[in-house]
Amino acid sequence: MPIAPQDAQHLPLFRICPRHYYEQACALALTSFDVGAGEVLLKEGEQDDSLMVVLEGSLEIIAGDPAVQLATVGEGELLGDMALFGGSGRRSATVRTLTPCRLVLIEQTGLDILRVHGNALIPILESVALRTLGRRLREMNEHISRMGSGTEFEDVAPDTLLGRLAGLFGKKKNTAPTTPRPSAARVLAESNTFLALPADARDALARGLEVVPCPAGTVLLKEGMHGGDAYVVADGQIDVYRATRSFQNEKVAEFGPGTFFGLVSLVHGSVRSATCYAPTPTWLLKLPGELYSQLEGEDSHEGRAMRRVVYGALSSQLENANAHVALLVSVLANDPTITDRERKAYRQLIVSGV
Repeated sequence: MPIAPQDAQHLPLFRICPRHYYEQACALALTSFDVGAGEVLLKEGEQDDSLMVVLEGSLEIIAGDPAVQLATVGEGELLGDMALFGGSGRRSATVRTLTPCRLVLIEQTGLDILRVHGNALIPILESVALRTLGRRLREMNEHISRMGSGTEFEDVAPDTLLGRLAGLFGKKKNTAPTTPRPSAARVLAESNTFLALPADARDALARGLEVVPCPAGTVLLKEGMHGGDAYVVADGQIDVYRATRSFQNEKVAEFGPGTFFGLVSLVHGSVRSATCYAPTPTWLLKLPGELYSQLEGEDSHEGRAMRRVVYGALSSQLENANAHVALLVSVLANDPTITDRERKAYRQLIVSGV
């Protein structure tokens, strides 16, 4: 049913929107609905591009096989934003209600109508969705750190005294890339991450990127350190690690050419959530944090393009992190080497009836 402006105005997302734009959105694109407890609203793998905002109630996010509870969400939080803003239209997780809920629904057609009207709610939604996605990815990485056993890897030592000494005295490969210097425009044109962008938007973005050589053995980004730049792999490979509680390192991802990474600290405004290491000579394209901040805040062609590619890249990384967490939970739920209390806690995260 149509939503009355007063129904959702208490939520920060709508409160920061100028009132006349918010009222226009209520009239043209926002509807509300109620649902009982135990209902599946979104199903992993399905094609659907609607977005929901939680007005009341609590829901769980589920993924994997067996299905594992990854997180719970409540009032004011977004659901379905990865499918809508990420561009794939495919659900990366299942969402089920834990309590009776009331939600606001925004479908793709409604979003398109608001965009035609130049409604200010659109860039607000996109920015909030980006920050939400960055937070969720950071939370999944923290889960991996707590659960992962990791492996020894001297080049990516934990940030402790022993780790720093190992970094000082350990062997370094330091082999610079010998392949030709890449063209930023060509890399973006050949990357699936940037493929959906119009050619003029890609070329404009490419002009703001710096081509950077990355010798083998380089620790490019360090978990827990401050940093404001992001990168695109132009040629070579970047491995991503999280430090675990056993002072080992859990490999969480491997990025090849065209991958956009280092984005969590940009959109979430905090320290690096993982360590990025070049196992082979690699060429990178560097996106300065200042350029991102400038473009992300604009309701321009370039600003919208930037939000879209960052969202798509983060969505893909979060989907991989969700799968990693779900796998760790299912393994630990049957691990005889951990305590009975820990094993029971992991088994409680495995859900049924989905």
